[in-house]
Amino acid sequence: PDILLLDEPTNNLDRDGIYHLEDFLKNYKKTVLVISHDAEFLNSFTD
Repeated sequence: PDILLLDEPTNNLDRDGIYHLEDFLKNYKKTVLVISHDAEFLNSFTD
């Protein structure tokens, strides 16, 4: 998709799942809108 919308994407993920999602988002080349209360997660892939 041209825009990826994620609402609290780390809910119910274990640490390995979160690392996998972070890696995916770091390499995703299109627009991503993420709603999350997890600042550490957000800082892992944002500029």
